[in-house]
Amino acid sequence: MQNWISLTVGDLMDAKASALVSALQTSALGTGQADPTQNILDSVAARVRAEVRGCASNQLDTDPTKIPASLKGVAVRMVLREMESRLQLALTPDEIREEEQDLNLLQRVSQCQVPVEQPLATGADQLQAASVSPLITARMPQFKRENQDGL
Repeated sequence: MQNWISLTVGDLMDAKASALVSALQTSALGTGQADPTQNILDSVAARVRAEVRGCASNQLDTDPTKIPASLKGVAVRMVLREMESRLQLALTPDEIREEEQDLNLLQRVSQCQVPVEQPLATGADQLQAASVSPLITARMPQFKRENQDGL
């Protein structure tokens, strides 16, 4: 399993929200309006990454759409709540409680109280980490009368 993942529409469908996703992608659109699902996914990923970045010891994946796999459930619930809001559906008491818990968890991540997995180094990252920078030291020239003969 990957340490960091990108949220997909499939993740939303796995959360038993296919009717909600379908409604957002079709019936909730105005004339000429594009499907807002990917924008919502990207927005939630940016929010989660911002909270992860709040802890100085955390590193972010270079892909701006990826979030820690351990925060997938939180992110999916955030996306679904945003979709419900766009469809003007009221949150249930359980969803309100989940939202408070999710925001609390993200705040704790931001304050370094809850660790998240660090992204795996890939490709160029591994190559850079494995290479050693040469250390070149030049001898300081010693200008003395004896070694300046003939100038």
